[in-house]
Amino acid sequence: MVRLEVVFNDGSIGTFTSSSGAVETVVEIGTHVFPAEGWTDITSFIWDVTSDMAIDNLVIEARPNGP
Repeated sequence: MVRLEVVFNDGSIGTFTSSSGAVETVVEIGTHVFPAEGWTDITSFIWDVTSDMAIDNLVIEARPNGP
C-alpha cells in the first residue's frame, strides 16, 4: 500500500507515476491512499508537481511474497 499526507498545497497538482505506468493525481491537503491497481509490486515511482506542495509521512508498505 502507498499513502501520503499532504500538509501544504498552494493550488498545485502533483502526479505520481509508478514503475508499472499507473498515474495518480494528488491535489488536496490530507491523507491520500493510492489504489492497489498499478501501485502493487512497484520498484520505483516519479513525483512531479506544478508548484509548491509539501508532503509528509510517505508510506510504502512492503509485504513479503508468498501465501
